[in-house]
Amino acid sequence: METKLRHLLRQRNITVTQAAKELGIKRETLQRKLSGQYPFYLREAVALHKLYFLDLDFLEIFSEYGKEQGIKAPCSAGKII
Repeated sequence: METKLRHLLRQRNITVTQAAKELGIKRETLQRKLSGQYPFYLREAVALHKLYFLDLDFLEIFSEYGKEQGIKAPCSAGKII
């Protein structure tokens, strides 16, 4: 199943390699985060939003990651989403 974030990256022709480089993480790590195997840190989600998706609602993009992990407020400070 494709996540909303993965779909948006593909739709905007942003590669996982490119996004991972911008975040300062390995491509494999971002792949695992996109698939839900690893959690996103708030700073990573905010960085992706600022870099590529300012025209979209933050929670629309990232809320599915919080739901997968049972977090009701995925953008709380210090929490991972």
